[in-house]
Amino acid sequence: MRPLLLIAPALLATPALAQEAGKIKYFGDWVVGCDNRWDCTAIGLAPEAAPAPAYLKITREAGAESGPDVSVAILDDAGEGGTIELSLTGGEALPVMELDAEPGEGSIVSAALGPVDHVAFIDALLPAQTLDVSLGETSVPVSLAGISAALRYMDAMQERAGTSGALVARGDRPADTIPPTPPAVTVDAMTLSEVSEPGERPEGLPESDEYCPETAGDYVLEAEDGTRLWGVCSSAGAYNISYDFSIVREGEVTPADFGPQGQGMSPDGDQRSTLVNPMLAEDGRTFEAFARGRGIGDCGSYTRFAFTADGPALVEQSVMGECRGVSPDDWPVLYRAELSSE
Repeated sequence: MRPLLLIAPALLATPALAQEAGKIKYFGDWVVGCDNRWDCTAIGLAPEAAPAPAYLKITREAGAESGPDVSVAILDDAGEGGTIELSLTGGEALPVMELDAEPGEGSIVSAALGPVDHVAFIDALLPAQTLDVSLGETSVPVSLAGISAALRYMDAMQERAGTSGALVARGDRPADTIPPTPPAVTVDAMTLSEVSEPGERPEGLPESDEYCPETAGDYVLEAEDGTRLWGVCSSAGAYNISYDFSIVREGEVTPADFGPQGQGMSPDGDQRSTLVNPMLAEDGRTFEAFARGRGIGDCGSYTRFAFTADGPALVEQSVMGECRGVSPDDWPVLYRAELSSE
């Protein structure tokens, strides 16, 4: 299951980045996404018929001085971590053959490559067919079909192609021609609190869908100035409950606008006021929506918003369109902003 491409707003300096930042791209068994600050994530997946989930992640921040970071993840049924063993099929020996993985909170355990030459490790992957990842009795072949195209795309997105620092498309173009990281977008967030007993719905709010469960009551958040973000259940499934949100300010009701990230996974304009599985963060400065592609939550769309004087503002978005065991913490990030310190 692959969601539609999602384009996050960004102030971009070059045509290539302006057209592609905020999109998910697929190259064979590889998924790539770059955010509005041109940081990129590429993930190599195990085949759908693999005995267990495992994947390889390569991230790189924008700017001439940034190098790649490599990590490997695999199912850890025992929850004990251990030594992850690595080998190549169809290639030469890897510079690193073992990684130590600490037990994680979920069923997937990951290990970073650490203080070694990550570029040399990537070079060894490029001509191979699979990276075989093993933990205990579990062994999974991570596909390398598409890695060259995926990393070439990453080089192009960060405008490294033709420089000595490119991952694939290396050349002698000066490194000082690589653009720096764009400045961060800053959001002035209001503090929100959940309203457990919001009272009667103001006139103008929609009715709950008849198929929504009784437990899916209105989800209401209140800002410091008394403005309310009022969510009404609009649909429900096995693991997703959607809420249609309105802004209630001084008795006036207007539809909330979450932009193309409305509904979590769809850029359809009719769903700009809808979020899936909304939840307020502990500090009250942001709220999230997690549209699951399936019950275990290894695919779908994660978005995080702040509430400002002008309405909702996107703070973070990440997407994974392939349901193959990738932890949400590792999904490609397509947009990110910072909250003001005030």
